[in-house]
This record gives sequence, C-alpha cells and structure tokens, in this order.
Amino acid sequence: MSGSLFDLREATRIPAHDPIAGAGDAIPEDPPEHPLDTVQMQEQHRTLMQLYAQEMDRQRDNRQQMAMDEDYYDGIQWSAEDAQALQDRGQNPIVINHIAPTINWMLGSERRTRVDFRVLGRTKDDNQGAQTKTQLLKYLSDSNYLPFERSQGFKDAVVAGIGWLEDGAQHGDDGEELYSRYVSWREILHDSKGRFDLSDARYLFRSKMLDVDVALKLYKVPDSRREIITGAIQDGLHYGLSGDIADEPMASMEDDYGGYGHTVRSSSVMHLRQRVRVIEGWYRVPEMRTQFYNGPAKGQKFDSANPEHKALLQTGWSVIDKFHMTMLMAAFTSAGLLWLGESPYQHNDFPFTPIWGNRRARDGMPYGLVRQLRDLQDDVNKKHSKAQYILASNKVVMEEGAVESEAILAEEVARPDGIIKKRRGYELQLAVDRDLAPAHLELMRDSARMIQTTSGVTDELLGRKTNAVSGAAITARQEQGSLQTSTYFDWLRMARQKQGEKQLALIEQFYTYQKVVRITDDRGQASYITLNDPELPESQIARSRADFIIDESAYSASYRQSMVETLGLVLQRLPPDLAAVLLPMMIEMMDIPNRDEIVKQLRAKLGIPDPDSDPTPEQVAAQRANQQQQQHAEEMMQLTEAEARARVEGLQMDNALKRVQTAGQRIDAMGKAVTAAAVISNQPGVAPAADQMLAEAGFEESPAAMQAPDMMPPAAPPADPTQPQPGVSL
Repeated sequence: MSGSLFDLREATRIPAHDPIAGAGDAIPEDPPEHPLDTVQMQEQHRTLMQLYAQEMDRQRDNRQQMAMDEDYYDGIQWSAEDAQALQDRGQNPIVINHIAPTINWMLGSERRTRVDFRVLGRTKDDNQGAQTKTQLLKYLSDSNYLPFERSQGFKDAVVAGIGWLEDGAQHGDDGEELYSRYVSWREILHDSKGRFDLSDARYLFRSKMLDVDVALKLYKVPDSRREIITGAIQDGLHYGLSGDIADEPMASMEDDYGGYGHTVRSSSVMHLRQRVRVIEGWYRVPEMRTQFYNGPAKGQKFDSANPEHKALLQTGWSVIDKFHMTMLMAAFTSAGLLWLGESPYQHNDFPFTPIWGNRRARDGMPYGLVRQLRDLQDDVNKKHSKAQYILASNKVVMEEGAVESEAILAEEVARPDGIIKKRRGYELQLAVDRDLAPAHLELMRDSARMIQTTSGVTDELLGRKTNAVSGAAITARQEQGSLQTSTYFDWLRMARQKQGEKQLALIEQFYTYQKVVRITDDRGQASYITLNDPELPESQIARSRADFIIDESAYSASYRQSMVETLGLVLQRLPPDLAAVLLPMMIEMMDIPNRDEIVKQLRAKLGIPDPDSDPTPEQVAAQRANQQQQQHAEEMMQLTEAEARARVEGLQMDNALKRVQTAGQRIDAMGKAVTAAAVISNQPGVAPAADQMLAEAGFEESPAAMQAPDMMPPAAPPADPTQPQPGVSL
C-alpha cells in the first residue's frame, strides 16, 4: 500500500461545483484542476479502494454462506446441479421448508413484543426537555415507519447473522429532516476486526447502486469529471454493473437471474437503464483536537467561530488538547472520488447500527439461526424425495427379448393399471424396494424433530399439539424455548439502545428551528407540541442534555404472562391496602391496550404519585405539609418522652426521700425503745402493764420473740444503777 488511509489529518469538505455561478464567464482554455483530482486525493482514493477490496476478500466466503442462508429461508434449498440431476432421473427436487416456520415464530415474537423507550434528563432541570425529546422521537418513529424498518433488520440478523439500520439527516427531500431506515447486509462491509458495537472499528463501507443520471445530479459532478461516473460503468451485461468491486451477494440484486440458474427471457443488453456502483466510506483517523474539559459542552470540539463556545469560555469552563478519533466520510466510484470531508454528524459515530445474530469466535464473522439448520433441512428434503421416488417407481428384471418393445413396457410399468405382456419361456420380474420408503420417512421425521431441538422453537411455542398435557408442562417447555432464543432479542435490545443514542444526538444537532409536531397517544388522541419556542425554555431542544433509555426488557410474552400470574397470587395474600399499592405495578407488566392510561387513572384514584414524572405544585405543597405534620408529631413525641422521664425521676426522688424519712423514724423509734427497755429493766413491775397496752393497741409478737428458750439470746446482766445507761439521760 503506497499511501496510508490514516495519514489524512486536515480533511475538509470539498465544495461541490455550482453550475449557476460564473455561467456568463468565458470558459478558460485550461480549467483549473479539481480539488478531488490532486495527487493527494488520488492516493486517498487508491487507499480506500484497497481497504474495501481487502475487507471484501476477508468476508467473501462467509457472505456467500449468508446469501445461502437467505435462500434456505426463501425455499431455494437445492443447488442448480443437484436439482438438474434429480430431474434427469425423474425425481422431483422436493422442498419441505421446516426452517421458515421457525424463523417466522421469532419474527412474529419480535413484532408482538416491541419495546418502548424513554428519554431521561441528565439533571433535574433537563426533565421537561427530556419529555419533549421523548415525544419528538416517537413522532419521528411513526413518520419514518421505524418499527417496520427495525423488524426487517432483525430478520436479517436471525436469518443471515447481521442486520443494519441507518440514521441520518436529509435536506431538500420530502419527509422529515431526520430519517431512520433499514439497509441490507449485502450493501455493508464493516471492519470485521472491530468490536460488536463498532466502537473501535476503523472503517465501514456502504455500496449502493444508483442510476447514472441520479448519481450525476446527486453529487453535482461537473462535465469535466463525468468519467468518474461513466468510467465506472461496464457496458453490456448486468445493467452496467462493474463486477470488479462487487461480490456475488452485492451483484445478485442487479443480475437478471431466475430460479436454479436460469436467466430471464429478455437480455440485459436490451435494458436502457444504466447503473453505477457508488461507495460510501466512513472511517476514523487519529488527531489531537481542542475540546471542552468540563461544563455543559464537555467532550465537544471547540469551535472558535461558535459564539456559544466563546460564551462558555467566558463563564469559566476550560478546554484541553486531547487525542481523538475523528470520523471522516468519502463517496467514490471505482474511477475516483465524488466527495470527501468530516462526518456531518456531531455524534462522531457511524450512521449505521448493527443488529447481531451470532458471531463466529475464530474470525468474528456473523451467522444466523439458519446456518445451524441447513444440514438437517437438506436431510429432510433428500429423504422425502427419495421415499417418494421409491414409492412411485418400479424396477424390471427380465431376460433379453422377454418383451417386444421396451418402450411399451416402461409405459405400462409406470401406469397403476398397466398390462405387461412377455414372451413365453422368458423371465420377467418387477423388483420394487417398498420396504425402504418407511425407513427414509422415519429418518426424515427425526431430522425435522432435530430442527426444533436445535433452534429451540418447539411445537409448544408454535401452538401445536404435543405430549405435554398439563398447563405447567406446556409453560415450562415454552420457557425453555424462549431462553434458547433470547440471545437474538438481547442483541436487538442493544441495537435499539445504540440507535436511540444516535437519534437523540441528531435531534439535538439538527432541530434548532421552531416546529410544530403532532403526537398521537394510545387512544388515538392527537396533541401538538412546539419545538424551540422562544417563550418556552423547556422546548429548546439543544439546551438540555438527556439519555436514551429502553423502557422494557421482557421479550417473551409467555414469560411476562407468567410473571403477572405470580404477582397476582402474591396480591391475593396481601392486605387490601398493600395490594392496592402493588396493583398498578402488576398492570404495567400486562400486554394490554391503553396500559399507561389505566395505570395513571389507578394511581390518581389511590393517591399514589407517578415515580417517572416530576411532582406537581399541589403534590409538592401536600408533601411539605405532610413533612411539617410529621415533624410536629415527632416534636410532641419527644416532649411527651421528656415529661415521662421527668415524672419517673420525680417519683424516684420521692421514694428516696421517703426511704430517708423512714430510716429516721426507725432510728428515733429504736432510741425510744432502748429507753423504754432501760426503764423496764429497772422497774420490772411495769412490764405486764406495757404488754397489756401493746396488746390492746393491736401489736403482734414477732416470730423472733416466740423462739424456743434455748434459742433466745442470753439475758443481760443486771444493770448497775450507779452507772450511766445508753439512751438514758441522767
């Protein structure tokens, strides 16, 4: 390779030729060289062509297999040679297509369970603008028939292994400024060494056929450069297709081709419609660029001519020089460049989004579900064709000269009521292998069952009668089949996420003018929103930043139904107040019309706020009042607790004081008792009178006083009246 694709650093858009400007000027004898015809541009064109051819060679074998996978789905399951060989020996090339119902079930499941999306603001101030962007994306989805385009891409992923969706902007055409559409895998050559999301892919080529007059006008090719178009046309066959830059899957859409290799009646030479292959090359080049380091424009390339960027610098946000992979785009034919420049899209990504089916581990090549079923399908066709041939044919073993005419014999043998005459003395025997037909049919049925086992699309999923009797058994088999095919739906979800992010970036870039769009809800009611209204800040598309979010993740209808049934059993066991709170969540999981409206009305009736929407001023006021009421209740509770503690502490103090008073009274009583005991001891005659007084006062003798004499303490010696006694005042 003499030149490198990645040497181009300062690529800028080459201005198109304006046929009106300078119309009255004299034509110079030697017109100046066109900017796309310089040595540098010729070298760039050569590099792009070499990369394109290199990727085509790398993917050639697998792309032929992908085309064959589509043929099997379409019922073209015999090669031209095998079909002709069967017909030559009187055997029909029978096709019993078991692949098509399997694929159709997956395609129907995708159509029945199309998921919704939302746009969420990155900050609280962006929420209102995010709702506007959600409505705008839904409007664009309707106007571009995006669900149908995406379903076609999903079909390519399941059948061939990869499907493609394109999102871009158009000017001057009928329809919306932003478009989303399906692109056939036959037109795309991607960097097969890149990741599944193409985040590190260096290039992607889109090859498309255009009528010559359309190509000349579309790219505004001047007369001095018409050979860029006409030089790429091959006169004669294939509508002028240049076969050296197209493989068989690309060229098959332009060929006059009939079934099993037969050409159509008219010759391609008779066609007046000339076509040329134009290639779009999207590729990344490394560069150091100045971009915003922080702020609302973080990551965007700084443009000194943009007043908004200047204003951001003046408000304190900073920029840095950073390594960056810049997306470039070139349009060219095999003869030269038609356009070259930076990508017109600010998201700096490929405008094409892949929907993967499967990816081969050893080289990253895509393949679909059909690839694993083709051998089994061949066995079904061949076994059925062989069994039919055995049942419908007869073998004749005879001696030479046994019949007068072998032609008449063959005709009579083929008739169900044929009469065969043979000469006397000659042997003639009909040898048929009827016993082989049931064996072939049984092998055919085994192969048909293996197709279901391999694909995961069983009879239960197809709604056919099986040996599963109970509903639980049928549901279990349906779950197993759904899990086996869930990989394809998971890749579709990833593709939807990537495509939604690109669409969101495109509307923020291109919808900068005031526009009124009509939105239709699930009930068919139309509402109108105004974009970029100067009096409504939330309608300014470019001022807010948001993220694209897939709203649902369940792709299996049976799985969703099972979850709803499980949640319904849980609700039956809950108290009514808790069941009412969970009821809207249960309805959100159901596949019913006007589901969102039903949930909205239920939440309003039950007083449950919507978790996905900002609260209204009334809800904010009610929430504040509730918070104040709760705060007041907490303060009262704290005050009550403090009073209770104070009362407990007071009671404890009273009890302590009473205990002190009781102890004092006991000490005083003990002192008086000691004095009385001393008096009694000096005057023993007083004791009976004291006992009588105590008995009349209700005094009961303590158990200690009733002890046995041997247990009583020894009597104190008589007191000396001349000595002072304790507790007795002299």
